Amino acid sequence: MFWATPEVPSVLVMLRSADGAPPATVSVSLADRSVQAKHYHIDRGNGRSYEVWIDNAGTVVKFSLVNTNATIAFTLDR
Repeated sequence: MFWATPEVPSVLVMLRSADGAPPATVSVSLADRSVQAKHYHIDRGNGRSYEVWIDNAGTVVKFSLVNTNATIAFTLDR
């Protein structure tokens, strides 16, 4: 299933969500505060996926690259 939302860059809209569900709203802890963000899980196949958290202003506050060997996460600190 594909989904689209104004906050998600168009390149991500072309990828399939892992379970076909729309994004969930969750709390993300940043260095000095917590923010509400939509959590997108994008399955790229072969054990690879992305996880992206986008706040209400459309800012990517967290991004993870997930593969079969490791997960690399980037989190906004300001």
